[in-house]
Amino acid sequence: MIPRTSLVLSCLFALTACGNGNDGSTLPIDPAPNTAQVTLDTAAGVDATIRAQVVAATLERADGTLTANLLPAPRMVTFADPNGQADGVALRNYPPATYRRLHLVTAPGSCTATARDGSQTPVDLTATSLAIEFEAEVVHRSGHRWLIARHGAFTPLTTTNGRLGWNPALVGGDAAGTALPAACITVAAVVNDSIYGTFDGDASRRVQLEFELGSQLLDDHGMPRTRLEFLRELTAGDELGVSGVVDQTGVLRGRRGHRSVRTDNPRYLGRITAVDALTVTFAMDVQALTRRGVRELLSAPDAVNVRADNAVLRVGGSFQRSTFAELAVGDLVKVGWTSREGATVIASEVEVTSRQGQPASPQIQGMVSEVSVGTNRIIVVPRRDDPLILSGRSVHRLEVTVRPTTVLLRQARNGGERTTIGLDGIVAGRDRIWLRGTATRENSLDADWIRVRTD
Repeated sequence: MIPRTSLVLSCLFALTACGNGNDGSTLPIDPAPNTAQVTLDTAAGVDATIRAQVVAATLERADGTLTANLLPAPRMVTFADPNGQADGVALRNYPPATYRRLHLVTAPGSCTATARDGSQTPVDLTATSLAIEFEAEVVHRSGHRWLIARHGAFTPLTTTNGRLGWNPALVGGDAAGTALPAACITVAAVVNDSIYGTFDGDASRRVQLEFELGSQLLDDHGMPRTRLEFLRELTAGDELGVSGVVDQTGVLRGRRGHRSVRTDNPRYLGRITAVDALTVTFAMDVQALTRRGVRELLSAPDAVNVRADNAVLRVGGSFQRSTFAELAVGDLVKVGWTSREGATVIASEVEVTSRQGQPASPQIQGMVSEVSVGTNRIIVVPRRDDPLILSGRSVHRLEVTVRPTTVLLRQARNGGERTTIGLDGIVAGRDRIWLRGTATRENSLDADWIRVRTD
């Protein structure tokens, strides 16, 4: 299985309050006309972080003409990341029309890849303008529009004459029903059942978040919370890790969420290089600092020793609690810490964001082999020669449990319309399947989101 990268084009709203608004006040939402944001799910199946500076963005109309540049200012964008954390850009003033492509123009020579060891290497893009082909034409009249884009085919880094090259193939369509597996949201306000905030601390990329009943919610100590408890404990500036699904109205419907430990220290992001079970410590090469979702890459790795005996450990994406024994050399981890003396760091929080070059909970794809409505089970097998990957391992058979909160969608064969279906709407032996969820055993998974299409 190869994870697909997703781009989401969503509405922006005027954020007119800050702090916890649980006093019953209202927060008006006023979608700015012809304004959008592009959010990139960076799980591209490449075991490297690939970034480039986007200097322009244009939409291509159905007649082949292009809009003017819609990007307010150049921005460094992460296009591929083993931990799958979202990135993106905001667009402004795009006119009503029927569109078939989005073009992101990158600055020549700005693309780099950060390897497992933290080294950075220039990358030659096949084209400086990355075209996102819409699978069905997008008719924009006013207000906002959600779109989804993904890698239509896996394109690894290549080497030619000693230089790295990359040619990502992006396609897209309507975003309703899109799963966002690893969004980082900074809280600005809480009003009633709604959380208002920004993606990755970027004020231009705003989001409205609502957690569904039955959502899995954890506080900063990794302890379960009800939805009411979770909302009451939030304050402005809190950083949330969120997994959810975009609905038809432009709201992110959260299925899982955790509040990160409150600290003024930047979190360390890097690879584990050694593990010592006796002292409950591990060594890591810090490759980047993150603060409220904003990432700063280091020019050279910073080698530290992390004491984790009192830290909350979890697996990213699935929000499962983890144990120290599960940590392994090569894991990509994000570490929150309370103090540092020399190279020794006292950790408060350790999140495994990637294993074997893939996000901890990547999108899985395969073929439907069996469907049991009575037991709410789907059996998935590999599709053709594509491996079926669960938790970084290839499996020959995957047992999927469909829960009451699982989103089930059918996509038209031409990649256009998506419709909500029941489990009885999935056809064994005919349907191709994409899914996200939580691994429960070596070959089983509880599904959060499922999309099928006639193969």
